[in-house]
Amino acid sequence: LTTLSIFLFLILLVTVIYIFVKIRLNQIQLKNKLNIRNAVHKKSEEMNQMKLQFFTNISHELRTPLTLIVGPLEQIMEGSVNLKDLPKLNSIMYKNSIRLLKLINQLLDFRKAESGNLSLMVQNDDLVYFVRDVFTVFKEIALEKEIEFLFLSSEKQIKAWFDNDKIEKILYNLLSNAFKFTPKGKSIKVSVEIKNKDYAIIKVIDYGIGIPEEELNSVFERFYQTRNKNISAQEGSGLGLAYIKHLVKIHNGEINIKSKLHEGTTCTVTIPISKTAYLKSSIIELQPQKYNFNYSTTGVNVLKESQLLRGKLVENITEHSTETPLILIVEDNRELRDYMVDFLSNDFRVLTANNGKEGLDLAIKNIPNIIICDLMMPIMDGIEMCKTLKTDVNTSHIPVIILTAKSGIENEKEGLETGADEYLLKPFDVDLLKLRLNNILRTKQQWIHKFKTNSGSKHWKELSNKLDQKFIEKSIAIVKKNLDNPTFSVEQFALDIGMSRSSLFLKLKSITGQSSSKFIRTIRINNAAKLINSEKYSISDIIYMVGFSDPKYFRTCFKKQFGMRPSEYLKIKKT
Repeated sequence: LTTLSIFLFLILLVTVIYIFVKIRLNQIQLKNKLNIRNAVHKKSEEMNQMKLQFFTNISHELRTPLTLIVGPLEQIMEGSVNLKDLPKLNSIMYKNSIRLLKLINQLLDFRKAESGNLSLMVQNDDLVYFVRDVFTVFKEIALEKEIEFLFLSSEKQIKAWFDNDKIEKILYNLLSNAFKFTPKGKSIKVSVEIKNKDYAIIKVIDYGIGIPEEELNSVFERFYQTRNKNISAQEGSGLGLAYIKHLVKIHNGEINIKSKLHEGTTCTVTIPISKTAYLKSSIIELQPQKYNFNYSTTGVNVLKESQLLRGKLVENITEHSTETPLILIVEDNRELRDYMVDFLSNDFRVLTANNGKEGLDLAIKNIPNIIICDLMMPIMDGIEMCKTLKTDVNTSHIPVIILTAKSGIENEKEGLETGADEYLLKPFDVDLLKLRLNNILRTKQQWIHKFKTNSGSKHWKELSNKLDQKFIEKSIAIVKKNLDNPTFSVEQFALDIGMSRSSLFLKLKSITGQSSSKFIRTIRINNAAKLINSEKYSISDIIYMVGFSDPKYFRTCFKKQFGMRPSEYLKIKKT
């Protein structure tokens, strides 16, 4: 009986252990499945976000050249263009048509490469000569950007089997990236060398901004965009390196990137150069020929126009008085920026910057009447720039018009929530832009006129920015506190409000159209008018109550503000 009991107990114990292990295994399997599912979902979500970013960037790249095609075309069709300006506008439209065509061709090539429909056509030629010729196409850009540009080769000649079209596109994309992200005064090197006789190594080395270590594993992914704030999302579509990787793979080669932030990047492409490394169907038995490098030449011309001639903060050459409104254009596409300058410079003084940081510095220094700002820019984008401006009491009053390729209510809401006054979608009509500028200035002048004769809260609360409302409220309160003090000066005013004298002048001039001293005088005269209306005091008493020590000067100021003498004003109010 005891033996049977022990036996049954052991069976029960084994059964319990089995059930426990089974349950535990099921839990582990379920957890693994959930982890895998979550990982797949996370990866899918990341890919979706990258796709969305890619389409946003493509949209931006398409809309900017479209603006530079549609805008000049509308001007020509409306007959509002001088004959002397026609060649320039035709040139702008042609260059941007080529830019669109190149982008579309790259997208189609990328699709072919992904689907395996991009064929390899290799022939025998001198690889050193070929790479040097592509290198030469970029020398002019190097001179303009003041970048030291070097070509190095371990051999004078390397007879190799390679597809010239694929190698040209690989080199063009690598060099374009290098020039985009290498600042003035640095250097870029291109080198060619042999490895084990059967392989060639081509390197593009730049000493530019570099890539963060945590991003190196992602740079070859489709749609990938760097998270480095110093690089504009507009700088590329997110296809460049993924496209290069496909081309290298089709060429039976390998590519790897080494980079260090703020020190530079080395891209190494290794390709087989032996005839036996390629299928017979890929080999063309022709004599070596010389090439025109149409892809690189066209691409470099576009690169020069859109990237390399930036950086100068140029005030337009049209002569204007200091009373003419000053417009600051912040746009990283040079051609679009110049197009707006040409169109607006007859009516406004125009200042330009090519990124948000430069734009912010210029805005603080010059206090323009209006800022026109692109949304997607390097170093500092339009949203960050606008937010900084609108939260600084020195610049919060400046109206901002945001230009963007990002359509949709959410994007418009994002722009307006930063305090932007207008949101204009690319491609836009430049006449509409000018109309909006004039409307903003007209509204501002109407407010200034109302404030001149009535500085009550009813009017200053019409200001859209709360910082400006508080600033005017505080300014009026300070002057009223010193209303009967004839020695109250601009210096004391600036000290009481906590600003420099020049900053106070610029702020008041921009909001009220008045200098600091005139603002004090306006508040004094408006209060004098209220006291006259009350009929509680004589005009002689009121003169001293509002801080004037000279009755004759008071009457002159009153008449200038209200168009009549104080005594006439009193008679009108009585009647």
